[in-house]
Order: sequence, then C-alpha cells, then structure tokens
Amino acid sequence: MNKNRITSFQLILMKSLLSDKYFFKIIAFSNIIFIILYSVLSYYNRIAVDDFYFLAFLKEHGILGGAIETYNTWSGRWVSSLLNAFVISFYPFKYFLFVYGLLVFALFIYSVKRCIHNLKDNFQWDNLSFWKELHIAIFIVSAFFYSTIKIDETWFWLCSTCVFLLSMILFFLGTSALISCKKGVVNTLLIIIPFTLIGGSSEPFALIVLLLLLLFGLANFFDLIILNLPKTDVTKRFSIAFICCFTSFVFLYSAEGNRVRESFFDDISIWESFFLNIKTTGMIILLRLPLIIPFVILFSIPAYYLGCLKSVENINKKTIRLRISFILIFYFAALYIYQLPITYITQDIGAYRALFPVTLFSLVAGFSIFYNIGLAGNLKSSRVHFIILFSLVTIVSLNIYSLISQLIILPKYAEAYDNRIVYLKKNKENMHPIIVEPLPESGLLFSAEISTDTSNYINQHLKKGLELKSAIMVSHDMNKK
Repeated sequence: MNKNRITSFQLILMKSLLSDKYFFKIIAFSNIIFIILYSVLSYYNRIAVDDFYFLAFLKEHGILGGAIETYNTWSGRWVSSLLNAFVISFYPFKYFLFVYGLLVFALFIYSVKRCIHNLKDNFQWDNLSFWKELHIAIFIVSAFFYSTIKIDETWFWLCSTCVFLLSMILFFLGTSALISCKKGVVNTLLIIIPFTLIGGSSEPFALIVLLLLLLFGLANFFDLIILNLPKTDVTKRFSIAFICCFTSFVFLYSAEGNRVRESFFDDISIWESFFLNIKTTGMIILLRLPLIIPFVILFSIPAYYLGCLKSVENINKKTIRLRISFILIFYFAALYIYQLPITYITQDIGAYRALFPVTLFSLVAGFSIFYNIGLAGNLKSSRVHFIILFSLVTIVSLNIYSLISQLIILPKYAEAYDNRIVYLKKNKENMHPIIVEPLPESGLLFSAEISTDTSNYINQHLKKGLELKSAIMVSHDMNKK
C-alpha cells in the first residue's frame, strides 16, 4: 500500500512539473530581461585603465608587433595579447565595444547550448527541444554573470575579458566538441582551437583544464565514464585536447616576459607555497565566496527540481549525504589547486578577475548538491512548486532591478565619460596640467576614473593612450562624484 502511494506521488509530481509550462515561461521572461540588461551594459561600456595603455601600444607596435613585444617584455599570454590588440584596433569605431560585447555574449550562450545539446545526445534526454536548450543555456550564462565575484572587471574590462572570460567560453566550446556524437573536421577543429587558445590565455585556468583532461581521459580509459561514442574516439579527442592545451601553455610559460613580471615578486619554494596556499585559499573562502554564495544558491535551486524528477522510493539518505560530502571535498580541493600556482608566483590571493573559475567550481558544486538533495524526494509537490517558483521569481526580480538601476546610472556615466574624452582630445596639445571633473558611478561597468595624482599609472595610461602633452588629474572635489 505504502509503495503504491509513493509511486503514485512520484508520477503525479513528475507529470505536474513537466506539464506546468509556466516554469519555462518564467525562465524565458527572465532570460529576455537578462539579454536586454547585458545589451544595455555593452552599449554603455567604455575602455578603461590598462586599455588606454594597450591603445598606445597598438599605435606604436601594431597588432602582431605588440603581441610579440608583450611576450618578450611582460607577459606570455600570447592569445589574449593578440585578441586584445585586434579588438582595440577598432577603437575609432564608436560602437566597437558594444559589438564585441554582444559577440562574446552570443558565443558564451552558443558554447553552453552546444554542451547541453551534446549531453542530450549522449544521455538521450529526448524531452529537450531547441528552445529549451537555448533558454537553459541563457539561464546558465546569467548564473555565471551574477555569481561572478566582481562583474565589472571580469565581464566588461576589455583587457580582462580577453584573458579570463574568453578562457571560460572556450572551455565550454571545447568541451562540447569532446562529448559530441558527431565526427568530422569541424568537430576536430572545435577541439584543437579552443584548447590551444586556453593554453595561451590564462596560466592557472590552463593548468586546471589540463588536470581535468587528464582525469577524464583516465576515467574514460578505465570505463568510469561512458559516452555514446567508441572508446577509442573519446581517447583520441582527449589526447588532442591535452596536447594542444599543453603545447600552447608551454609556449606561454616560456616567454621571457614572464621572467620580467616574476621579478616583481619574491621567490619561494614549492613546499612553502603549499603551506602558504592554505592561507590564501582560506582568504578566498572567507573574503570572496560570501560575495557570490547567495547567487550560487539562488541559481542552483532549480537543480533541486531536476533531482525530484529523478527521485526514487528506496534511495538511501546516507548515500545522499556521502555524495554531498564528496562534492564539498572536491570543491574545496579545486579551490586549493586553482589558487596554488597564483600563490607560488605572487604569494597572494588571485585578483578578482583571476578568480572567475571559482564561479565555475561554485556553480557545479551548487547544482550537484541541490540535485542530490532533490533525489531524496522528501518534499511534497506543492512545496517543490513553491521553492522553484520562489527562486525563479527572485531571479526575474533581480534582472528587472538590475536593468532599471543600470538604465538610471549608465547614461550619466557614459555621457560624462564621452565629454571627458572629447575635452581631452581638444586639449591634447595643452602644456599645462589638465584637471577634469570626477565621473559619475559606473554601475556594473568597470570605471574609467583616474586619480588626483598625476603620476598614478591610471592617469599615465590615459595620457599615453590619448597622446596628451600635459599631465592629467581628476578634481580633488570628489563630492561631485
């Protein structure tokens, strides 16, 4: 009798949740608002700080020459150097950052959707249509957006996006090709190109990707993961990805510019870095994670719904708790491993933008934990509906609030920025120090504000980028800001 009641409950729950299309309608509405928000942010985005330095560098050396000079004198990130120089070469075109932002955004959505589609082919999720795949992909991208430790410098600072945001997008694109059921030249290129570019963009993330490729390659070899592909094909793909990423990483690491950059930091032994890394990882947990955990939880709650759909009567609660414990162990281990090379080189916690992979680790852990909690199936259908509905409505409200607030803030920032640039260009031959008014708040965008100190590197970059003859500073009356 009890068994029949439980089975009936599960059937009703599954039928109810699958037939209630309003969940996907809410997600679709939320996604539309998010797309508008991102488009608005991209439209009002402006180059800032180091971007002006690279603008001057481009004028002096050109795209390829600038990348070579950077490789030999400062950084081996050859991929990001080339991309950054290429994008900023369109600076004379007023809307170049708007176009660039939309292209990056579209590529991120496409890469995630391609992963979802190929996972569907491997695990035969027949109930996922094209539009559902697309909306899930946009929802996941929005989860990454809000769960970023510092949105402005990760998503909208040009020179940063070419390193950290690009690497994440390429990771999804390359992974989608690794698990694709289709063969051919195009799919092989979608393995070679992304993993080559990852290896030449961000050192710590490249190391994490290499480790993941090695682990999943071994798991495939020992039949611990099973894809809807011949085993030899999977092994070949992972080998190609590993070789491309590793070769590119070696080229990055061998750059003479890295030695110059490393000279600004102290030398410590690998063993010292292991112990120091406990402290820096702890700093991430205590100082950085609290900034994103609420958003990770919010966007992970829908995974609870998916778990409820897969809930079975005789699931062992102890097994669920054990799984969650292992997820947390792997999560904190991933944080430690990712931070380790940063600690070894800099003896400090990674910059906000450099911690973007922490968002990936956190969302994967959050989704996995809530999915496993859902597998327990210990909530009634009405409560499941309420929890999911609450999370989705909250996400919609978050998008609406963000859109409205940015529409209030950004036009003022962009207008003041544009007026400042026009004023500076008109006075570029002026030999007397130029004092400008402070910029308004920049919202979710990375601010291009300068310092009251003319010798500050931000001021110097702006001066060099605009080819000004005189020093430049912002007014001391910061209250106007």
